Amino acid sequence: MKHKNVTDYDVEHSEVMLYHVRLLEDLGENAEALSLLDINAKSRAIVDRTAIMEFRGKMTFYLPGLMH
Repeated sequence: MKHKNVTDYDVEHSEVMLYHVRLLEDLGENAEALSLLDINAKSRAIVDRTAIMEFRGKMTFYLPGLMH
């Protein structure tokens, strides 16, 4: 998902997207959180690769039937 007026490697936008993922996780919307994480990781809207891997690990734990 490419956002208007967001430059490549915009750290602030990346943090907002991670916060959105965290909110979804806190609400128990783990599948939606993982989907949002994947979409934004693939489009490079989230630039923190460590955070991406940590969230993917958590989501895999919460959604055990999910294998990527």
